[in-house]
Amino acid sequence: GPKRFDDASHSECLIGICVLGVSPYFVKEYQLAASHYSLKKCSKALQVIYQADLKSKGIIGGGSTSPEAILKQLVIDVWI
Repeated sequence: GPKRFDDASHSECLIGICVLGVSPYFVKEYQLAASHYSLKKCSKALQVIYQADLKSKGIIGGGSTSPEAILKQLVIDVWI
């Protein structure tokens, strides 16, 4: 017969489909990744990426920084 979902599996499917927009088969991977990165870490990483984007476009930082230097600093800032 058709596969039946228990309450936990059903909740995971709803999270995957409604919130994350991914296949329910990948929900456990998303949950594992989410357990390693706090909201604070994610917020910091997005801010660092945004700053690197602005630097790469010459909007901040004077425009004299090489793309390699921007990328190197981005990686350092995200992981520290």
